[in-house]
Amino acid sequence: MKTVCYQDRKDILRQNRNSGMTQHFSFEEILLELNCDFICNSFSEFVNPARFHHDSPLISRLILVESGFVRLEVENQTVIIQPQQLYFLPAGLPFITEYHDHCITKGFHLHLYDGFNFSIAHDLHKLIVVDNPSLFLLIQQAIRQDNRPFVENAVMAAVSYCLPEIFPVMKERATVPPLYQKLLEAMRNTPPARLRLKDFSDKFNLTPTALSKGFYRQFDISWKDYQNRQILLRAQALLSGSDMTISEIAASLGYDDINYFYVFFRRHSNCSPQEYRKSIGHLD
Repeated sequence: MKTVCYQDRKDILRQNRNSGMTQHFSFEEILLELNCDFICNSFSEFVNPARFHHDSPLISRLILVESGFVRLEVENQTVIIQPQQLYFLPAGLPFITEYHDHCITKGFHLHLYDGFNFSIAHDLHKLIVVDNPSLFLLIQQAIRQDNRPFVENAVMAAVSYCLPEIFPVMKERATVPPLYQKLLEAMRNTPPARLRLKDFSDKFNLTPTALSKGFYRQFDISWKDYQNRQILLRAQALLSGSDMTISEIAASLGYDDINYFYVFFRRHSNCSPQEYRKSIGHLD
């Protein structure tokens, strides 16, 4: 059986990018925000066995197995997913899937993030298998009715079911000191390419070193990595889900010179913006 190596940069934000939901809930008396962008659906039928290798998934996947079975290799473990089960694969977790016995699946590709634009699923470093007949039937019924709001509410319920163990991480970010809450709000309202450390350190009366170290200490990600992730995700979304020109996209991201955008995008996606826009890959 041939293995197809798959990377999410191919067509990953092309369909239904603007469809999303926000859920607020209380955890230990703290109000948390969970955002879910529905990137696309992947409803597949594998008549013959198929194998896919995802070494750097950018998005999360919630998959229902209707018939056949799925063999998953995750973190040196092998898991068999049977019919009537769901499984959740968080962004950032490499995995290999094999589809057997005329496997039919219903998949949802999702981008999950909190109220501060931090990716949530990257905090969950394991496969979640959901053996919950009620949730399975709820999603399956919504799909058969072809009712998108119903489907998205059902998927959101399943996602929420998978995430309780990262609620403490979300709580930590939601209860950061007021200085960092104001910082994140200012960052959220700034085009990502203009998230210059020196500018924000001046704005908040800190040295660049102090702000850089404090940011990493609070959020477990460097300033530069956070900025790069925001630029890439927004660029992919605009390239896939809008009719904006490359120049307009670069400007909206905060680039004064389009050439810098080209250099950034190629370095982080291994293709040009035009190639990304034209690319169509198989979504399993």
